[in-house]
Amino acid sequence: MKTIRTKPFEGESIVKKLAEFPSVLFLTRDLRCVGPPEQKTKFILATISSGQDKKLIFCSVEKWNYHQNVLNTLREKIKEAELTVIVSPAGGGMIISNTTSKRIVIGDYSRSFGNFDADIACKLLREALPDWKIQAIVGTLKK
Repeated sequence: MKTIRTKPFEGESIVKKLAEFPSVLFLTRDLRCVGPPEQKTKFILATISSGQDKKLIFCSVEKWNYHQNVLNTLREKIKEAELTVIVSPAGGGMIISNTTSKRIVIGDYSRSFGNFDADIACKLLREALPDWKIQAIVGTLKK
């Protein structure tokens, strides 16, 4: 586990900052937020926490070959938001989406971080994208 320490934010509580931080992130390598990826790409689930306050995050970064790269990019996004938290990976996998049909399929696993909790991942995605069809499959994803 790595703690990201940043300057204290003036007057705002960590609870408010955690609540405002998105639960689902689709990012580019330069930390820009984008929509769901058009190509098969890696994602991770991670817990960000400060004391008793915790939040689960689904994060996908286009075109990274390793789940560790996705975690590092998430850490940079958290640092950019000036959050002082502990970031703990909670599994990973692959995501394929089709923006035309508004469909997302997640599956596979991370060699670095292990299996992801499909129920949690689907719940986060459905809350962020309520008009999309979200499906988790067991095993390797094929495009």
